[in-house]
Amino acid sequence: ASPQNRRNFCEGGLRRDSFRRNAPPRMANVELSSEISGSRLETERLRALVLGIGFGVLVEDEERKVALTNDAFCSIWQIPVPSAQLVGMDCAAAADQVAPMLQNPEEFKRCILERLAKKSAAVGDEIFFLDGRVVERDYIPVAIDSVSRGHLWVYRDVTQSRKHAQLERAAAVRDELRLAIDTIPGLVWSARADGFIEYFNQRWCEYTGFSLEQSCGSGWEAAILAEDLPRLQAHFQAAIAGGSLVEAEGRLRRFDGVYRWFLFRAVPLRDDQNRPTRWYGQTIDIDDRKRSEDALQHAQAELAHVTRVTTLGELAASIAH
Repeated sequence: ASPQNRRNFCEGGLRRDSFRRNAPPRMANVELSSEISGSRLETERLRALVLGIGFGVLVEDEERKVALTNDAFCSIWQIPVPSAQLVGMDCAAAADQVAPMLQNPEEFKRCILERLAKKSAAVGDEIFFLDGRVVERDYIPVAIDSVSRGHLWVYRDVTQSRKHAQLERAAAVRDELRLAIDTIPGLVWSARADGFIEYFNQRWCEYTGFSLEQSCGSGWEAAILAEDLPRLQAHFQAAIAGGSLVEAEGRLRRFDGVYRWFLFRAVPLRDDQNRPTRWYGQTIDIDDRKRSEDALQHAQAELAHVTRVTTLGELAASIAH
């Protein structure tokens, strides 16, 4: 909580220096109203339950004053006093004090009023804190003989479980994507925004004979014919600087030492600001095409030579006659 919020919670006699660090967690030493507790025994049972539960719990009476709470509740809301000292505080005023800690303070207060007006149980309201935490809140109206007598709020910090679930989902998606990429016939790779290559598919490793570790970074350059490498590097650096698609041709060494012509193609993945965040590339074997092109060029050169010689011969013959 902010210093101002902490000062607010210490007003009205709730002083931080009254907290005994070595004292065990304890609940308010008060008697709940008979409408909520029903009996002293039920009160003690409720107090023991709230004390032992790992969630933040807040019990309000019918006037929305704190009747019972626990230290887990104080921890979630970063309240710098023991839970016992919150008994009797006005919950509406407290909600105003803690609201600035949240990403959407007005929605937080509106939702509370909506729950109180409907007086029906609600589970899983999400509260997003400015510090990145996520808390789920449940609401249960307390009623005796169908007459409202108070309110029970339960708060659960689900930040870590959410992060863990997100990481698991991301890992599953990544594994599925890599499995799909590894089955692609072509040689596929991905790089950071700065061009540092972080991943090659299995097909690349099989073709070059390089391991993934050997290929990443600049290791892949060892598989390129030395005279082609500067041209490929220049094309890639220009693409990274301009954030544009790149295509370049070069000769890649196979695991058995044979060089074949490949088309190196890379496209950028952009964010909402149209800035490249990653590069995805494919290396396509064009050796047969290059050989056909070379053969065609050779044939055309031969034809041109023959034509030229024939023309000169005819010209010489005509001069001789």
